[in-house]
Amino acid sequence: MLGIPSLFKFKNPGGPHQEGPDDAWHQAALKDCVDGFWDWNLTNEQIYFSPTLRDLVGYTDEETRGHGWTWWAGQIHPEDRAEIHKKIEEINHSKNEFMYFEAVRFLCKNGEYVWLESHAKVLRNPNGEIIRVAGVTTNSTPQKFIHNQLRAIINKQEKEAEGKIKFLSNLNHEFRSPLSGIIGMTALLKETNLSTEQLRYADNITNSAEMLLTLANDILDVSKFNSGKFEFEKLRFSPAQVLKSASDLIRHSLIKKNLAFNIYIHERIPEFLIGDPTRLQQILVNLLSNASKFTSQGSITVRVHEKPSNDLPV
Repeated sequence: MLGIPSLFKFKNPGGPHQEGPDDAWHQAALKDCVDGFWDWNLTNEQIYFSPTLRDLVGYTDEETRGHGWTWWAGQIHPEDRAEIHKKIEEINHSKNEFMYFEAVRFLCKNGEYVWLESHAKVLRNPNGEIIRVAGVTTNSTPQKFIHNQLRAIINKQEKEAEGKIKFLSNLNHEFRSPLSGIIGMTALLKETNLSTEQLRYADNITNSAEMLLTLANDILDVSKFNSGKFEFEKLRFSPAQVLKSASDLIRHSLIKKNLAFNIYIHERIPEFLIGDPTRLQQILVNLLSNASKFTSQGSITVRVHEKPSNDLPV
């Protein structure tokens, strides 16, 4: 049980005690008010509950009359009492005129807890000592229910995401190993006595496997997968060589469909650039594959030209 009233030092201001609003108009207004009203008089340790608040917690006027802070604090969920105690200490030392209580669980007469959120006005005597606190209390149980449901959904999604990441992490080694094997065996194959055409085929196998391995690394790398970001490399590369490598990968489909393929590189394009050749090649392969797929006859032409820097997107 919290002995919170002992935190406050006050003097009895004198005068008649009024437990709560007794004017008929005020009573009618409080009865129809959606939020509950309460009045805590520290001079006699009496707490008044409006009809709405009494209906919310399930206690009658007779059951709440005569009870003070000790009874009210005893109804607060044990896990929430420390926060209430802290808030009372803060308002007692801050000299503020208003206080706000985060939603806490209050034990109703039926044995169930409801979430109550309160905003209050603090009345002090000339010496700055608190003598009365009055405020309104809102039933935030529906909002808490929705919040808890959303939190449960988020937690479930996070667990599912963790499961997917764990699965991809476990798949990492299994996926990379055969690709590395393909690259390694192709490198050995290229050291044998191959014709020019066979060597070009072997280069294409190596190029495709390395591109797929880079893509797999991006997908399977847990940190990149978790952040949703990719790091672009900054390497010196030949744009003409990247375009040739990309076109070699789809050349067989062009020959099969009897399509002509043309490449035009503007003379102002530098021989070497700084960038990410692997990502560039992936883009070119996708574009050329789509062009080949949706072209039944004729030719496919790729033109590479310089674009003024002021036309580049920011």
